[in-house]
Amino acid sequence: MAPSPVYLTPIAPPVVVLTPGGAGPVDLDVIPPTSVALDPTLGTLGNQGIQGVPGPPGSGGDLNSVFTQSIASATWIIPVPAPFISVGKVPSVTVVDSAGTVVLGSVAHNASLNQLTISFSAPFSGSAFLN
Repeated sequence: MAPSPVYLTPIAPPVVVLTPGGAGPVDLDVIPPTSVALDPTLGTLGNQGIQGVPGPPGSGGDLNSVFTQSIASATWIIPVPAPFISVGKVPSVTVVDSAGTVVLGSVAHNASLNQLTISFSAPFSGSAFLN
């Protein structure tokens, strides 16, 4: 006789099904989707396990730079810093206004001039974070 299935917290499909002792396949058609039953021999569900071993250090970290636009403008022209150019990286850009609010604009990368041009619908001052 096959052991009875054990149902573990089916919050959302798929439902995880274990059988006591790990014996045999379970017919998934017989699992009621809202059933919850715990087998005391399986123990209790606890906290996340211990942290794994850290990986090796990276090759100097990621590149980043901050550009400050102190005069309000609807078009910002940002020179791309030399470290980005030397590794051939096109930076991603996040722009915030002087109050710290993220602002969306149209970013154009001009590789031949090693610069970014960001166009906005209205002039403002703030910072551009290049990564």
